[in-house]
Amino acid sequence: EERYFSHLCKCETNWTETNTLTPACPTSCAAQDEQFNLIFAIAGAVVGILLVLSGMVFDRLGTLITRLLGSVVFLSGSLMVALSTPAISYVLYPAVLCVMYGGFFILVTNIQLGNLLKRG
Repeated sequence: EERYFSHLCKCETNWTETNTLTPACPTSCAAQDEQFNLIFAIAGAVVGILLVLSGMVFDRLGTLITRLLGSVVFLSGSLMVALSTPAISYVLYPAVLCVMYGGFFILVTNIQLGNLLKRG
């Protein structure tokens, strides 16, 4: 729909009744889907490795700083996604990485919330 990575799809040209060529580009193609799958796979693998860093930051700097860092990373990724266009489709690689990493960064800090309520 939004034509991200549409340059990877092959457009066919059709003759119209007025003898003019019109490009007929599909709304999605396999190469386009592969790019989105690659973005998700790379982001997932890198985030899995970087979660070790999240734990170290959480242990050293505490909850507040870790949540602020996670929020900044998540916000920067969200802004990159919002400002991306089909012309600069490749900005989705760092954008999705930042959104995933920032989200997990915040999730790591929420684990301690379960210890607030004691059972009687």
